[in-house]
Amino acid sequence: MIEVKNGLPVAVHNVSGGCARMRVGGFPVPLNNVESGTIEVAGGTQIRLLLSARSTGCILAIGFSSGVSYTNAAWICIDMETVTLDVPEGTVIHFTCIDQSTLIATEGGASDMLFVSIYG
Repeated sequence: MIEVKNGLPVAVHNVSGGCARMRVGGFPVPLNNVESGTIEVAGGTQIRLLLSARSTGCILAIGFSSGVSYTNAAWICIDMETVTLDVPEGTVIHFTCIDQSTLIATEGGASDMLFVSIYG
């Protein structure tokens, strides 16, 4: 995925021959005192997650079922990394904050944030 910098929130999907997707929504998810949570993909078929783990340096385990851990995660997201998923509308994404040194669930810190963008 690359961002087209023309003033419009468009993501160009190179693998599918350059088909553009309009950004239809997005929101920040504060991770302060949050160990795990869910995000429902509404109004689109692609989700982009950007982790900013500035205070704890936690990593994020991402999956499609509850109880996501480091060992059963479909994706692991580190600080300032983006994960982009093509999913059907209505899909629920589960995430858990993981301590990098112990690899067990932990709460996020005051400056930790997950940025969510949804594309149609």
